Amino acid sequence: MSHSNLGVFSDNESLVATTDSENYIDLATAFPGIGAGVPVYLAIRVGAAFTVATSYAFALENDSDSAFGSAVVFPIRAAIAIANLAAGQWVYRGTLPYEITERYVQLVYTEVGSTETTGTIDAFLSLKPVTDYDANSQVWKSPVGNP
Repeated sequence: MSHSNLGVFSDNESLVATTDSENYIDLATAFPGIGAGVPVYLAIRVGAAFTVATSYAFALENDSDSAFGSAVVFPIRAAIAIANLAAGQWVYRGTLPYEITERYVQLVYTEVGSTETTGTIDAFLSLKPVTDYDANSQVWKSPVGNP
């Protein structure tokens, strides 16, 4: 797992088992100057369709330590059947829970059933609500890396 300054949890991340997002986000560096009461939006979208597992559940972890040793878990979506995880399908579009009080956040993808082989996820934070118009948007990557 690595750190993202850009607000990206997963960029076309293949899910083949229960796993944490490929990046965790340090809210203090990704969104400096954001104070209490300012909404930060979470968006989770299916890249490639899921075909094997029975379902996936999605949760957000929040901790003061980037190792997430004593994380508070916020369920984002209960188990979603594979039939509802088609390419381009939005899993979640909404604000982060207001109970987020610690510096670090990451997503946890929980697989139910057989081991998945094809599904991918894109997940990111935004300061603006994500709409259907954004369905074809791409997350831009810095040409100089991710400091």
